[in-house]
Amino acid sequence: MRVRIFLAIFVVSLFAASCTPSGAQPVFNSNLIPEATSIPMSPSPHVVATLTQRIDSFDVSPDGKAIALATNEGVRLYDLQSYKYLRSLNNGELATAVAWSPDGSKLAVGSTKDYGVPFFVGGDSSNSDKAHLTVWDTSTWKPVFEPEFGNEMVNQMFRALEWSPDNRSLAFSPDLGGVQVLDTQTGRSISNQKDFAGSVIDLSWSPDGSRLVATNDMAYTVRRWRVSDNQYIRLFDQRAGNSMTLAWSPDGSRIASGHSGGGVCLWTAATNRCGGFIQAHRSATFSLAWSPDGSQLATGGGILRIWDSATGKLIKAFGEETDYIYQRIQWLPGGSLATLEYSPQKPGSTLLRLWDPSNGSILAEFRGQQPTQ
Repeated sequence: MRVRIFLAIFVVSLFAASCTPSGAQPVFNSNLIPEATSIPMSPSPHVVATLTQRIDSFDVSPDGKAIALATNEGVRLYDLQSYKYLRSLNNGELATAVAWSPDGSKLAVGSTKDYGVPFFVGGDSSNSDKAHLTVWDTSTWKPVFEPEFGNEMVNQMFRALEWSPDNRSLAFSPDLGGVQVLDTQTGRSISNQKDFAGSVIDLSWSPDGSRLVATNDMAYTVRRWRVSDNQYIRLFDQRAGNSMTLAWSPDGSRIASGHSGGGVCLWTAATNRCGGFIQAHRSATFSLAWSPDGSQLATGGGILRIWDSATGKLIKAFGEETDYIYQRIQWLPGGSLATLEYSPQKPGSTLLRLWDPSNGSILAEFRGQQPTQ
């Protein structure tokens, strides 16, 4: 009888092991913000350019050689090796989102085109500000995709814009329109998600291109869905507040999300559970980014913090600010960080900085300032 029981347990153990997702994720719960002295700010950063526009978003090319700045007067491109100005796109438009395709062959710009008197002051809806999506071929700098939206995109602006890993589909979120995915070769809509709690301000594709995740779903949840059939689930953890930023890990095994209470959840994709929780910031985690190898996670509030993604332990902190908040973080191919900061105390004032995360020093800085009326 004992032999039979042992064999039964052995068989069940083998079956359970075969059903367990490979690369089991570590579990940790860091409820307190670690007390760590931040690295002092660089006294004299190299200022690349001072723009007379507000910088609303940015994206660095996959090879790390160029940066596109979305401003309230179009897009400005700079060389990140020489720091020279390259060109402008979508001039005169309010550009709020910009995204390079993963292979670097295309650049997508989400902007608002002024068609006349805004609808909300009595104008005709067909003659109002309308969201404008342009895809540029980066070898010729000619537009290759420019869909004509209907009145549903009047008085809308792009909150997030993300390419699929195969360089073909664009996911975007207007103010109140949920999330749409367009095939840029055919113009066909291949996915549409609605009924969010508010504006979706961040999106992320799974590395295999089959799924998307988005912030600001109902009841403090993160929405995850399959693009092929729009079937979705909601990720919820009682430790986390409203989701504000998120990113799929490079290997596809986890999803990191930053929340209004300052928490960060590291969701295991195989189980849809928050296996790792970090109290990363005091008020809110506004931005985050995985390192290229997935071993570290950078988060931004009023300071930048780098975490060990396997243990949840703080590695270093730098860039502490009193007037600025880190709105966006991007980890670059060479290991440096790019960040966009805005100031609640100084409306229209923005800073885009390049950092060496090994020592917290500022490598270069773009300053954006929208002139006061």
